[in-house]
Amino acid sequence: MIKERYKSLEEFKNSLQQNGMKALDNVYLEYKAEFLNFSKKYNLSDEDLNDIYQDTIIAFYENVASGKLSELTSTIKTYIFSIGKYSIFSHLKKSNKTIVLERGYLENLDLKAIDFDFQVTPKSMQIKEAIEKLGDRCRRIIVLFYYQSYSIEALMHELEYKNENVVRSHKSRCLRNLKDLIKRK
Repeated sequence: MIKERYKSLEEFKNSLQQNGMKALDNVYLEYKAEFLNFSKKYNLSDEDLNDIYQDTIIAFYENVASGKLSELTSTIKTYIFSIGKYSIFSHLKKSNKTIVLERGYLENLDLKAIDFDFQVTPKSMQIKEAIEKLGDRCRRIIVLFYYQSYSIEALMHELEYKNENVVRSHKSRCLRNLKDLIKRK
């Protein structure tokens, strides 16, 4: 099978229509070695990493097939790696493992790739829509603190704040903005 790196989501969708699941196989094979190499730093077993990668590709396909993913602001690789990173963090959180964060590891994270773990209710949809309307910095703070359980100290290092009080203050403002956006609906 010839591996092909799709230049756009549209190109992938066209290939999916013309070639069926071979298009998804191409994506799977194209990024597998890179993803597994990247994810070794999280000290998970090869079996876990392979499972996470397979689940990531399935999530990517389901997002495309369902129409949930209609356009990308990043490359397909970045989108897939974003899903994979979130899956790794969820796996580590469930197994109660801690990770050491490297400076800037979230810079290319496509937050739209993260499928928040909550039941779809009118209120949850309202919260998700409000989060998407926040500025990038506030959205990152909210997602990292409330959905990925970052501590104030971890946020301080990740987002390069000078001290924890500044983080608390900014998080408080972001939460207040989020609440205001929800009330306006």
